[in-house]
Order: sequence, then C-alpha cells, then structure tokens
Amino acid sequence: MIHYFAYGSNMNPTRMQERCPGAVALGKALLRNYRLAERLYADIDFEKGAETGGVLYSVSTEHLQNLDYYEGCPDVYKRILVDVECDGQIYQAIAYEQTLETKTRRTGKLYDKTYQKICSDGADYYGVKNGFSTVKFIVYGTLMSGERNHRFCRNAIRITPCTITGTLYDTGYGFPAFSPYGTNTVKAELIELPLRDWNAVDALEGYPDFYNRSVLSAKLPDGAEALGWVYIMNSLPESSSVIKGGDWKNRRK
Repeated sequence: MIHYFAYGSNMNPTRMQERCPGAVALGKALLRNYRLAERLYADIDFEKGAETGGVLYSVSTEHLQNLDYYEGCPDVYKRILVDVECDGQIYQAIAYEQTLETKTRRTGKLYDKTYQKICSDGADYYGVKNGFSTVKFIVYGTLMSGERNHRFCRNAIRITPCTITGTLYDTGYGFPAFSPYGTNTVKAELIELPLRDWNAVDALEGYPDFYNRSVLSAKLPDGAEALGWVYIMNSLPESSSVIKGGDWKNRRK
C-alpha cells in the first residue's frame, strides 16, 4: 500500500478519481513543518513550526505513475517522503514539492480562479483548513474602506493598509484607474475576501473587458511585502488626470 498526501487540487475528490480511479481517501491529514506556498499552483516549503492541511490517500503503483504525469515529475515537481498525521496516526507518505527551478520561475504567480475553486471545493469537502478558500486583492479606489463600493468587501476576513508603486489616475467618472508604470507611491488596502465573493468583484470591475487583473506586490505598514490581485484599466479615458498624491480618498487636497 502506498500513501499519498494531497494538499492542492488533488484534494478534490472528482479530480482525484479522474486521475487515479479507485484511489481511497483515508481522510484529512496534517503535514507539520511545511507551509503552503502559492506559485501558480500549490506548493509547499519547509518551515519549522508551520502546518499544511491536506488529504491522505491510499494509491497503487499505477496511480503513482499517473500522479507523476500530472505533476510533471521530476522536472516541475519532485517526490518527497513526509510524515503526516491522519486520524491520530502517523503515516509516511509521498508528497509533491516544486523543484527549485520551478519555485524560482513561478514566484509571484498567484492561483487563477478556476484552479483555486477546484482546491477550495476539495478542502471544503474534507474539512481541510489551508487557505484555498480566500483571495487577496489590492484596492486603491471605490472598494476601499469608507468608499461607495466597499459593500462588495463586507465579508472581508482582514483589511490591511498598504502602498503600491505606479501611477493613480482620476478618470473623471467617479472612480480611479491605476497603472503599474511610474514611481509614485499609491495608497491602497490589501483585502482578503472569501473566494465566493470574487465573481461579484470581477463583475463590478467589468473584468476582463473594462479592467483586467494583474498580480502586484504591496508594501505593508511593517515593511513586509504581500502579493495580491490588482485591477488595471485596459484603456484610460482621455479625461484622465494624474492624482499626484497617489491617494484616491484625498485627491482634492
């Protein structure tokens, strides 16, 4: 019997049965001293004291060959042996970790909506807590606290003041636009929302025809940096003017 620890999309029972028909889920499991990392797809990094939730499966040799194929092993992901806790017992299991080359190439790339939902559905199915059920946005205009569209963020798990670098514009239509080009400091907020709210925010921003999304790094008050999705207007109106202070709330000062 081979044990396999899944922490990404293979937690989803539908996906796992498509890839490994007949694999048996033994239940939710915990991998200690590793943290979940977001690099386009799910990854894990060794970090003493950290924890990553997942699902422990019993798989066959044929299943393992299938998993190697889907994980791009050994070039994209590599197999590692880990000890995981499931139902009060410790099991030695195979897990997949991105190779150093892949980690380097994918650093800063967040999950897309489809992938995140597959993972989130799997985590919810087994009751696994591992961060797949939320999404982070960097907002700089009407979605900020106290602004008229902040109601779309009423379910926010946390809101953190931050800054991003670029250029902030007043479009003249009652909402701003941001460009990642430029050296101005723009006041913003890093908002973590439940994944279920992503569609409503996309619709508000007219994604992808009016605004598109990009991943940027924000500077937090303690000097740390965090990644989040930022909406960037596809085409600035001719009436747009630069907000020199980089602060939408105080643009008239």
